[in-house]
Amino acid sequence: MAKKTPPRKQRNRKNAAQAAVDASVEINSSNCSEGETLEAVNLYEFYGLGNVLQSYTEAESTDFATIEDMEKNTGVGKNSEGDSISLKDVSDMIVRSKGAGLPTEGSNYYFSTQQANQTGRIPAGGSTGSAVVNFIFGKNGPQAPYIPQLIHAQDGIATGAEYVFFLPAGATGTVDPSNGRKGQNMPVNHSSSFEITIAGACGAGESVQIYTASADGSREATGSAFTFSGSLCTNPNYSQQLIRILTSSIESGIPGQSQAGIVIAYTASYTADGTKENTPYAGIVVSVMPSALTTT
Repeated sequence: MAKKTPPRKQRNRKNAAQAAVDASVEINSSNCSEGETLEAVNLYEFYGLGNVLQSYTEAESTDFATIEDMEKNTGVGKNSEGDSISLKDVSDMIVRSKGAGLPTEGSNYYFSTQQANQTGRIPAGGSTGSAVVNFIFGKNGPQAPYIPQLIHAQDGIATGAEYVFFLPAGATGTVDPSNGRKGQNMPVNHSSSFEITIAGACGAGESVQIYTASADGSREATGSAFTFSGSLCTNPNYSQQLIRILTSSIESGIPGQSQAGIVIAYTASYTADGTKENTPYAGIVVSVMPSALTTT
C-alpha cells in the first residue's frame, strides 16, 4: 500500500503552490526539483520578512552562540558533502569570539528598504546600525531559501535598486586617543578593524558590494563585489568572501550629521532568464565584527 502524505504536508504543499502562482514563480523553470522549489516557497511563506514566523525583528539583538540562534541559522546552507551548515557562522565567529573572551551579542537586520541608485553616493534611507556586531540578511532571512521572482517580482530589474545597510562611524563610540582605539564601543584589543564576511548565494546578476563612505556621503568600493549564484540544490550551495576595513581608514564625524562609515549595498537586479529568477538560492548574510587584525 502506498504511503500517504500527511494532511498538514498536503496543505503546506498546496499553499506553497498557490503562493508560487500568485508571485508568477514558474516551478517547472527552476533549476531545482519541483519538490525542492515548492519547499523553498513554503519556508519563505513562514519565515521570510513580513511573514508569520519571521526569523528576527529588524535590529533584534540576539546571542549568536545560543543553541536557539545556531539552530535558526542552520539548514539552508550546505557544504560539499551536502551537510547543513550555518551561513551566519561560516567564519567560525562563535569559537573565535569565545576564545578571545568577546561578547556574543549581535544585532540582526534585513536588506529590506529599496533605494534608487545614486552613483558614488549613499542612497537615502536603508537600514542603519548602531552596534559594532551586526548581521544583515536578505528578505528570505536565515530559515528560508531565496527565490528572486518570489521575493522581488522583478522590481529589482525594473528599478536597478539597491538595498543598503549603513554602519555610521559614530557606532564605534567616542574616540579615545590615549590608547589609539577608534572608539570606546569597540572591544579592547579588537578595535583595529572590522571583519566583514559575505556568505551564501544571490541571484544571477545580483551583487553585494562593501564601501567606505566619507562625511559628505561619497563612497569608495572596498574589495570586489560578491556575485556567487550557485543554486540551492548544488553542493556546496554557498560561497564566502572576507573584507577587512581598518577603523583608522573610517572618517570621524558628528553622529546624526555625518555620512562617514561603512556602506553595504545589495543590488537586487537579477538576470531576466526564466530558469534563474525561478530557482531557489541559499540567500545572503553579511556579518560585521570587530577585529584585532590590521592587514586588509
